[in-house]
Amino acid sequence: MMTTHTSTDEQLKDQAIRQALAGDITGARETVSGVVDRRYLRDAWQ
Repeated sequence: MMTTHTSTDEQLKDQAIRQALAGDITGARETVSGVVDRRYLRDAWQ
C-alpha cells in the first residue's frame, strides 16, 4: 500500500522561498499556490 505525503503550509512556504532564491520564480508561484494559511503566504511573498 502506498502512502501519500501532504506537505504542510510551512513546508510549502520554505520550498517556495528556496525556489525564489534560486531564481525559479514560476516554480515558487506554483508551490505557493498550494499554501492555505495566509500567515505562511505573507511570509513567502515577502
